[in-house]
Amino acid sequence: MFSAGLGLCTRTKLFYFFRNSSFRPVTHVIFDLDGTILDSETLYELIYNKILKKYGKKFNQEVRTAITGTNEQETSRKMVEMLELPITPAQYWSEIEALCKVHLTNPGIKPGAERLISHLSKEKVPLAIATSGSIKGFEIKSQGRPDLFAHFHHIVHGSSDLEVVHGKPAPDIFLVTAKRFPADPTKLNKPRMSELSLAYRKVTTKITAQNPATHVIFDLDGTLLDTEKAYKETFKQMGREYGVTYDDQLHKEVTGMKTIERCRYIVQKFGLHVSPEEWYQSVKERRLQMFSNSKLKPGAEKLITHLHASKVPMAVASGTGKLSYEIKTKPHSRLFKLLHHVVHASSDPEVPVGKPDPRIFLVCAKRFKKKPDPKECLVFEDSLNGLQAGKAAGMQVVFIPENDYTEDQAKSAVIIIKSLQDFKPEDFSLPPYP
Repeated sequence: MFSAGLGLCTRTKLFYFFRNSSFRPVTHVIFDLDGTILDSETLYELIYNKILKKYGKKFNQEVRTAITGTNEQETSRKMVEMLELPITPAQYWSEIEALCKVHLTNPGIKPGAERLISHLSKEKVPLAIATSGSIKGFEIKSQGRPDLFAHFHHIVHGSSDLEVVHGKPAPDIFLVTAKRFPADPTKLNKPRMSELSLAYRKVTTKITAQNPATHVIFDLDGTLLDTEKAYKETFKQMGREYGVTYDDQLHKEVTGMKTIERCRYIVQKFGLHVSPEEWYQSVKERRLQMFSNSKLKPGAEKLITHLHASKVPMAVASGTGKLSYEIKTKPHSRLFKLLHHVVHASSDPEVPVGKPDPRIFLVCAKRFKKKPDPKECLVFEDSLNGLQAGKAAGMQVVFIPENDYTEDQAKSAVIIIKSLQDFKPEDFSLPPYP
């Protein structure tokens, strides 16, 4: 493992340390990112001081020691508390993000890093990165050097990975990174990662198992309609008002839930002095303004039209309410009339709880004219909660991830695709496109 924490040792001390130490044979290598591969620590310090100067504060050694290696949420909390800033951690990190886009677009490479990484990769030593930073931050910092980061098998982003419960100095991130190396070294030569974020699979063309599908059930938001961004922005706005950072991690935790369940989860998680109902009402009012212009996801119209022409029964199982559904689908009303029925988890008496509970899919299946066996239902989902719900219902799930995920989290999907455009109906014994 290579970490910036060794930076306090002199070259002489390191030389004698390695020369006189006895090490076990190493087969895999994990690098930290900031301060180890990228010379970004001084840039972060510049950013911190730009913000702190406005409040008459200065970034010092005590704060540096406290935040080094911590994730974004923890960094924000410690900075605000230790320096007694008159803003919330969420507000602080919002300012940081804006400056990162300016100052972190092309950080230098630490001396020796490129040579070492290239050498290990050439010798077929599996490499990975364990960083506390976010995927968005990684994309900003790495955009100028895709050749360098192509050497890594995967990257674990501690600030947004569901399996990394505690940041450094807890060992979670390194244990998670280690277990994601494949057991078979030959698999390292196969495509595994997206172009910008190497932490998770974006496309899997191999289908793990399948039964002939006779009925299709779609999720709505993020699967047929490009509305997840509107949901996210609404909750971010509300979060800022209450000092809550609505980040990618929190978004993944609540995606697929009924809207009132999302609100209840956030209010309880952060102990907010507002009722879930009040939070829900505010979210609802803001969100409806954004939904009147909802766009279809790529491939949605083609797939629905084709399945309808092929007389394949289709339905929607969504956590959204009836009013929201009508507003969102109004621009595409002719298309959505091709569906047999819609189940609204937020208002349906037979669906007491939302995803990941499977009842929404079971209720949806039984309302088809000819009730199918669950294994004959093919579910299209973009969220991990929806994936779990479909699997628990005994159905096959096509996973079209809107957010980050790990391979282990998505293993129950029968297939993972980047877009509905990539779906091949014939893979599930459905009529192929003409």
